[in-house]
Amino acid sequence: MNASLRRRHRGVVLGLALVLPLGFVAAVAARPVPPGPLLEARIDAAVGALLVGKGELEGVRILHGLEATERGLELRLQALDELDTPDVLAYWCPADGQGLAAGAYLLGGLHGLDAWRYVLPARAARPSEQGTEVAGRLVLYSLAHAQVVLEAELRGVAVER
Repeated sequence: MNASLRRRHRGVVLGLALVLPLGFVAAVAARPVPPGPLLEARIDAAVGALLVGKGELEGVRILHGLEATERGLELRLQALDELDTPDVLAYWCPADGQGLAAGAYLLGGLHGLDAWRYVLPARAARPSEQGTEVAGRLVLYSLAHAQVVLEAELRGVAVER
């Protein structure tokens, strides 16, 4: 009985010795390509233009785009660089004013390198000849630091989809 268990154990260990390295190589080969300059250029065209603002996150590259969808007017944001500031919240504020004004509208959190979509409030849009015009400010606020880390003007025409 002992000899048959040893033979079975030897066969299983040899099988694993052959299968596990092959599985590891297959898993490494199937990994997605890490983002590089070519992928970044594709993201640029898909999301929109670089966000220009003032504040602590001024040097961080953040793409933004506006789109009119069935849900309403959407703002797309995607950070191309890691945000070193924790707990960043995105707000839409009316164009008049500075900082986090009384009429601020919470859009949601912003973290990581993923593309985020936020529905803007109805008061952010105005009809124009080209489509839906957007006016207001985007304010990024760090909840952990209790301060505004970026403030940028949002102006443009939303692309109809």
